[in-house]
Amino acid sequence: MAQKRGHHGDDNNDVEAKAPKIENPEETLKNTLIPWWNMDYEEQLKLKEKSVVDCLTDFHKHISNVRNIDREIFVWIMERKRNGNCLLCPVLPILPSPDVVEYRNKCSFTISKNLAGEVTVGNRLGKYRDQLCAVESPAALKHVPQPMKDVCKLLQDLVAISKYSVYNRHSHEGYWQEIVLRSNRENHMLALINFCRQDLSDEAVGEVKEELKKHFDGKLHTLLFSATKVRDRQSDDIPPSLIAGEGCIYEKLFDFNFRISPKAFFQCNTGAAEVLYRTIEEMANHNRDTATRDSSDDILLDICCGTGTIAICMSKSFNKVYGVDMCAPGIEDAKLNAKLNGVTNVEFRVGKAEDTIYGILKSLPPHANVVAVVDPPRNGLHPKVIAAIRGRQQIKSLVYVSCSITQTKANVNDLTRNASKKLNGPAFKPIKCRPVDLFPHTKHVEVVTLYERITTQPSVEEVKNANTEVEKPSTEEGVEKPSNGEVEKPSTGDAVEKPSTEEGVEKPSNGEVEKPSTGDAVEKPSTEEGVEKPSTEEGVGKPSNGEVEKPSTGDAVEKPSTEEGVEKPSTEGVEDKMEVD
Repeated sequence: MAQKRGHHGDDNNDVEAKAPKIENPEETLKNTLIPWWNMDYEEQLKLKEKSVVDCLTDFHKHISNVRNIDREIFVWIMERKRNGNCLLCPVLPILPSPDVVEYRNKCSFTISKNLAGEVTVGNRLGKYRDQLCAVESPAALKHVPQPMKDVCKLLQDLVAISKYSVYNRHSHEGYWQEIVLRSNRENHMLALINFCRQDLSDEAVGEVKEELKKHFDGKLHTLLFSATKVRDRQSDDIPPSLIAGEGCIYEKLFDFNFRISPKAFFQCNTGAAEVLYRTIEEMANHNRDTATRDSSDDILLDICCGTGTIAICMSKSFNKVYGVDMCAPGIEDAKLNAKLNGVTNVEFRVGKAEDTIYGILKSLPPHANVVAVVDPPRNGLHPKVIAAIRGRQQIKSLVYVSCSITQTKANVNDLTRNASKKLNGPAFKPIKCRPVDLFPHTKHVEVVTLYERITTQPSVEEVKNANTEVEKPSTEEGVEKPSNGEVEKPSTGDAVEKPSTEEGVEKPSNGEVEKPSTGDAVEKPSTEEGVEKPSTEEGVGKPSNGEVEKPSTGDAVEKPSTEEGVEKPSTEGVEDKMEVD
């Protein structure tokens, strides 16, 4: 009979046998968390800016191949191809982080054992799926503040002599799990310790809390303790208990103070967050004149507002500000922050963005000038949120903040593609973007992109100029070449209108006339039925969608007179290469 698993030590031995051997754990940890730790910071900035350029080049290529792209978007894309090195939009120079060492204001540390089997409070050397459960001290990590490292060492000393063992994530045995630390510029520290109580009584848990209180007396601004069972660890329904302090710390951004609770979202690099928010405000103020800013209909809509940092920091630039988030605790923090700062023109609402946006904007006049700011999670906005933004035409511009621009490709596509049943309303055009570094010594970078709603259609001349870049004309005047160089074949049974030999008639670039399918007749207009010939100076009119109109049997093909001029096909007829995603 197979031996039942359950002995703590045996399980650790099994894991250690499967784990890859690590010769230098300190260097392994640095390579895992801050892989660019040994690279000059200026070189890091160059690589990050290049990664954004490469990504926008890929986006440009993708959108260039989208079928039935909007005319203004098409002109923009072709202009970017001619003068912008095939970038989706101009990339402004990257803005560096004011602090490049000890910049993190929030860190999580695992309570476990190192490779030597000693109790350690630090960071994992790898992933659990790779059987790497060992942790290493954060002492060598340059992005972690020294006060946080000191707290880790204090807790490590306590756990080492505790009668309760560290938690094992494979066998789910043990007690001590994790510590989350948050700090501010005044070195006030908030600590949240996670403890798996297993079957311990309330009295035993109370003894652990009392022991922590004595051990950290006077060393922390706020100490919280969360004692849960394994299955309840990720539940937000069990709030942590307060051991010492007021349960939060405060941080200052510009002239505003913000309350930071244990689980509230707050940018991990405070100094760089101010650079980021200043960049967002500059983007939001693009093309906003004094009259617009003084108008009562000048609105900022902060989608995914979290604790309200962006909404509150930009409250002085707008007449009215709305913040929307589906996280109820975050909205409560946002309301407290607005009250803390005496900001009265900001209103926060909890709910799904696609529903809440409609509720807010339906009360505003149609001519309202709404600027939307979105700072979504790493994987971008839900398609329903994009659809809600597209469908509310009061939103004239959009500032999109991305912490992983490569994962926003679907969002970019939905913002720029033609209107459809799912995406109602005019598209948005990307105007410019700027990278901001919040994460020195890593490959990650924030990117702020400005989009503006399409409100006017380009002129025929602009479309013609755009076509010229991708469709090289033949030696005969007025003949356009499809962008892919291929002749579109008519479907079987369709009649093909035979072009005249008059100057200005469009024909395929290879010089061959499209042949109709077998059995189809090519109808010629009779000269006796009053068909009007265009002059040699005028082109032949075509339907606006760029397709050849098929005459019915026996009808004469009408040609435009010299007074009507040539009708330029719209971009819907431009040769397309790919279906919309």
